[in-house]
Amino acid sequence: MARPKRLRQEPSRKPHRPAAAPTSRNPVSRVGTGDLVIPSLATLYVLTLLISGAHPTSSLWGVDLLGYLQPGFRTGLTALLTIGLALILWSVFAAGRSRKIGAVPLGRAWAVPSALLLGILFWLLRDRTHLLGDGLTWIEVLRVGSRPLYSEPIAATAMHIVASVARTLGYPDPGTALALLSVGCGLVATGLYCLIVHELIPSGIGRAVALGLLLTLGCNQLYFGYIESSPLASLTILLYLWTLLRCWKGRLTLASAALALGLAVSTHFVASFLIPSFILLVARTKGSWVRSVVAVGLALAVVSAAILFLRYPLSTLLDPVRLITGAGRNGGGMARALPRLAHLFNLCLLVSPIPFLIVLGSLSRRRLSDIVDDPDTTLLLGAAVPGFFTAAVLSFLVFPGHDWDLVTMPLLPVAEADGRWFDRAGGCEPSVVRTRQRGRVKCHPPIRRASRA
Repeated sequence: MARPKRLRQEPSRKPHRPAAAPTSRNPVSRVGTGDLVIPSLATLYVLTLLISGAHPTSSLWGVDLLGYLQPGFRTGLTALLTIGLALILWSVFAAGRSRKIGAVPLGRAWAVPSALLLGILFWLLRDRTHLLGDGLTWIEVLRVGSRPLYSEPIAATAMHIVASVARTLGYPDPGTALALLSVGCGLVATGLYCLIVHELIPSGIGRAVALGLLLTLGCNQLYFGYIESSPLASLTILLYLWTLLRCWKGRLTLASAALALGLAVSTHFVASFLIPSFILLVARTKGSWVRSVVAVGLALAVVSAAILFLRYPLSTLLDPVRLITGAGRNGGGMARALPRLAHLFNLCLLVSPIPFLIVLGSLSRRRLSDIVDDPDTTLLLGAAVPGFFTAAVLSFLVFPGHDWDLVTMPLLPVAEADGRWFDRAGGCEPSVVRTRQRGRVKCHPPIRRASRA
């Protein structure tokens, strides 16, 4: 009897399931061209430091500092630069960028010990030579009891008061008292940094990163016993930036921003670059035109009251304008402009290298419409853009390597806007994640590294 033939059974196949689309639980991270901008700029910056340090020249005064250090310090700093660059590259190529990072609590219990340690650091590493800037000039002028106002009426008056109090207490040399004033300004500036970061970034690791960027700015050298009017002037600029953000969110009145602007301009006339941001705030604030006119008049009233109360000579009010017009007539055209712009670039890399690189990277990765879409960023740009142009103009009038403090103050809003741009861009996250699903390309929004509270 013949056996029946067995039919060949096809092997069982599992039903085809399309790949799951990236979600917050199943993200897909791919390194795109835009993600390589900041690491490339960081690599270029480190190479510039190493090469210029090996061959220091006068034209690279802002980046050739390795060439003037002792071998031990040079080796240590080179190691830190290499480690920092390796961490940046690792965060892009090897780290799990889809990993969720929880909020970093910045408890208030650490505020007082941190302030004490920071004050001790400011004092131990304070400037003892006073050769950079006009420190020696201020010491000699205030030692004889003179009260020059220059272009910083309130700041000069405050320094005169501090020197007079020190002289009354039996300390005729005002150098120590003015150094203490600089350190005190540093502690207040740290508090303002925290307040500004709190307004810009709600919570998460981004707040800690932004605060770290601000605390490691090169312009914080103003608070290491630096004897000048710039530490006081920088405080009023930071105070105005914080007030500007609070007013936009409706947490302070428009009059508060007007008072802060008047105080900043009265402290140092270079703070006049903040006026466009105040006009932008007034234009975007909902209210009657009477309220807007009163706010503008209040800012003018504060400046006028300070000038009259301090008996500032009105004949010298137009000295900055005469200086600018005189420099324009004797400027030498483009032959002088290009080297001065190179000096400004050196200064940016010296006082705020990381924010400067992040700003360049953000501009290359994102469209301008995406950047100005955020109201906080728009307001800070209203101060940062005029500030940068002011710094460029000042670079034609003074040498940035000597009067670095004066040229640095208009650049402060650029550093503040950097923290916001870094958070909005998600650090080094890819801007768009593309996956192929069911025959079509689907785009997903970037997954944020920092969790929102």
